[in-house]
Amino acid sequence: MAREGEGLQCSRAGYRCTFVEPPPSVLVQSECPICSGVLRDPHLTNCCGTSFCRTCIEGVRRDQRACPIPTCQKPAFAMMQDKRVEKALRDRIVACENHASGCEWRGTLGSLETHLEKSCLFMTVTCKHNGCSTRGLRKEVSAHEGRCGHRPSCCEYCKQYESSFDGVSEHWRTCPKCPSAQCPNQIAEALSRAESQFECKLLARVAGLETKIGELETKMA
Repeated sequence: MAREGEGLQCSRAGYRCTFVEPPPSVLVQSECPICSGVLRDPHLTNCCGTSFCRTCIEGVRRDQRACPIPTCQKPAFAMMQDKRVEKALRDRIVACENHASGCEWRGTLGSLETHLEKSCLFMTVTCKHNGCSTRGLRKEVSAHEGRCGHRPSCCEYCKQYESSFDGVSEHWRTCPKCPSAQCPNQIAEALSRAESQFECKLLARVAGLETKIGELETKMA
């Protein structure tokens, strides 16, 4: 079982998950000696035959350090993919890394990566829209993305101006086809003072309605 937070030394270190049915330790190694996580892309060394996460042991070689196993510590070693361990682990059932936060997903270790990257609602992610730095749990950020001011948008009046939602809201103030430009009762001035995108859009729509009322009054006079 992984011990969360211990010895993490590389960006793609071992999985911080727990096995629902742990593999027999006497038959197969499941924990990386460097990061203490469940082996991710296991690679073994030719000096002592120990398996490590690929990025963990690559970091050791890149820094020209000796084998990290105390009983070995060979100054130079080669490594290769450990297909035996990978095969033994990939079909084992694990709980999500974010189980303690509320995620109830269970699946094979081989499918954990996809779950974390695509669907885990308790994974910390960044808003997908360019220019937005909002971070939080996926379940919260997903809701934010639908109203994010950086989301792509197109002017609904001229059908040509494309920008972020905030950019389009600003464009409405000068768009020649936006109803507020023809407003007879100073709604255009109120639009320029609007403090939120919602208020901008509401005022623009009211401006269009007031314009039509003004046109009807002129015809009836």
